[in-house]
Amino acid sequence: MIPRAGLLALGIMLCSACVAATEAPGTGQEAADAQAATEMPAAAAEQLIAQPPKGWRRTGTTNIGNLRRAEYIPDDELEDAWTRRITFESMQEDPLPDPIEFIELMNSGKDYSCGTFRTYPTFSGLENGYPTSVYLLVCHMDRVTERSEVSMIKTIQGNDYFYVITRAMRGDPIPKEEAPPIEETEIGGWAVFMKSISVCDPSRADAHPCPDPAG
Repeated sequence: MIPRAGLLALGIMLCSACVAATEAPGTGQEAADAQAATEMPAAAAEQLIAQPPKGWRRTGTTNIGNLRRAEYIPDDELEDAWTRRITFESMQEDPLPDPIEFIELMNSGKDYSCGTFRTYPTFSGLENGYPTSVYLLVCHMDRVTERSEVSMIKTIQGNDYFYVITRAMRGDPIPKEEAPPIEETEIGGWAVFMKSISVCDPSRADAHPCPDPAG
């Protein structure tokens, strides 16, 4: 029998009818905030096309060296007690990491820190010409926060930057043999949200076209 979490991951891969499950996109200003938080230098034409859902607010921004990061939580949640969070990150390294290897390295040691830790690869391939990977991660109880965390992570290897987009949900600890208490409609909405995020480059339009602003 496939565990329920495995069925959720399978549902993500097959979720062509989940559009109704996702939130409305944020406003133009929210999109501008997300872009500004991960804004590339003027010399680089590569762009991350992303925005938080409507009703989410920015709670933190990091701009240190080659790392840019922006965090968002729902309007009705407290910054130090969030249950849902989205982060957008961009970084420069030489060479840029492989999307799958980055997630696997990030997860090393999670078996100890989480007690029980599960990973479910849901997509690896090219999106708009860029190597991309999406994983569903389940931490049954983090030893530091003493809470569970379910995350969907998307990594994109651009030509100029490496991008990490994370959508996470925290809750009560999950017993070892139980599946995470998250509805399939919600996880389907996460999948649609991740699918809406892409990288493009106007200077390489043949290989990495940007969406038409007119929609």
